Amino acid sequence: MKLPKLDLRARWRNRRTRWAIIGGALLLLLVMCYVGFGRTHPSWTAPLEYPRSGRDADPGAFSSAATCGACHAQHYAEWLESGMGKSSELSYFLIDLYQASLDIRGAPPEDVAQCLHCHAPLAVMGPEPDLELAREVSKEGVNCDVCHTAAEAHPNDAPGMIRWDPTGPKRGPLPGKADPAPPGVPAAVSPHHETTYSALHESSDLCGACHMSLWPANALPIDWTYAEWARSPWAAEGKTCQSCHMPTYEGRAAPQGPVRLTLHRHTFPGGGNVELVRSAAEIELETHAHFAGQELSVRVENVGAGHAFPTGNATAPVVFLEVVAFDDAGAEVFRDRRDYRLIYVDADGDVTSDPSVAVRMLSDTTLQPREPRHERFFLPHRLGATRAEARLVYQRWSDDVVNNHFGLAREFIGRYLQQGFRVHRLIANLDMLDPDRISRVRKMDPVVVDSAETPLPPPPEVPEGW
Repeated sequence: MKLPKLDLRARWRNRRTRWAIIGGALLLLLVMCYVGFGRTHPSWTAPLEYPRSGRDADPGAFSSAATCGACHAQHYAEWLESGMGKSSELSYFLIDLYQASLDIRGAPPEDVAQCLHCHAPLAVMGPEPDLELAREVSKEGVNCDVCHTAAEAHPNDAPGMIRWDPTGPKRGPLPGKADPAPPGVPAAVSPHHETTYSALHESSDLCGACHMSLWPANALPIDWTYAEWARSPWAAEGKTCQSCHMPTYEGRAAPQGPVRLTLHRHTFPGGGNVELVRSAAEIELETHAHFAGQELSVRVENVGAGHAFPTGNATAPVVFLEVVAFDDAGAEVFRDRRDYRLIYVDADGDVTSDPSVAVRMLSDTTLQPREPRHERFFLPHRLGATRAEARLVYQRWSDDVVNNHFGLAREFIGRYLQQGFRVHRLIANLDMLDPDRISRVRKMDPVVVDSAETPLPPPPEVPEGW
């Protein structure tokens, strides 16, 4: 039996058939988009559950930083330009990016509160979290009262595990009105509030309550700085976070106060401070001539940071060692680098900077305190290299975050398609992003931490008789 000839052109010329084919294709595409084109990451739908701190604190009981600044003008001015004072802007950055990411995961909007426990603690005080940072005091991020009303701190992997007492005395490292004062150290007395000495404020535990957290869906570090410090020689020697990040000076805490020799700066220098970054590590360069080529040996050591260098997570920052060699004419003939960072991988084994999709840590090559690293590079003589330079460079943000705008957008769109056809949610979240604000937060030129250069000797002489 001969089958009838299928005339596709004739069928396509039929208006009804043509629209039926087009409609069916669009319906199939819509169904595929709604179902999703790829595998959903299991961690996306896992809620970010931490013990919540600050449940019983009344956000209205906390003072604005400007109120404190009326008397403590110097400390207020320092704080205002510090990372603590600008944590509000950083919080917007986190909300912009992480809220979009949480929405992609299908997580509830309240999950962004987990970020705010440290970046804007006053926004998540009390029974009604201020997730939009509508209250002025929420926008202050880590303000004066966040630290100076802290009564307990529990550094673990849950962010912001602090108990506050906003109606009690202001707490700090100086003796209060009712405290016994050491010889030569006058008590801190204020006409506007009560004061008391707090051992917590001389301890790294207060800092560690925020600078130590894991992503709850996969237990990978978000910020592991406190744990790095706790197992370092610096902790064993009794040097705290405040030793580096709150340097002392001579001055008055308030206009009417006495002159003190060891007031603490409230600038909180950190990864954005070029001077502090350059004091973190050093390198030494040696050469060894072989018959086949040159061996460059570079000793890299974290000598100044009381935690890993760099510290943080797989997103930022990055420290890398770069070696470049030149010939007699000054032309570059060799270049290589070694990165010091955390690297996460997803379920497919691909490197990712996003802790929400990572399943494990592939490697940790960060420079631990006072643990020298020895790197070797080999250059064949045929390259004609006669001089070599080595540079240790600190980059605040990884290339994935700084330069990969298209990649980030493609990843966002791809995840929405994997979760289902939710273009309206994608448009809403992309519209929420503020490129100028993001640029201000992550803008920092790479910093050369240390450098060295050396001439390269010629090949060794052949022994006589060989």
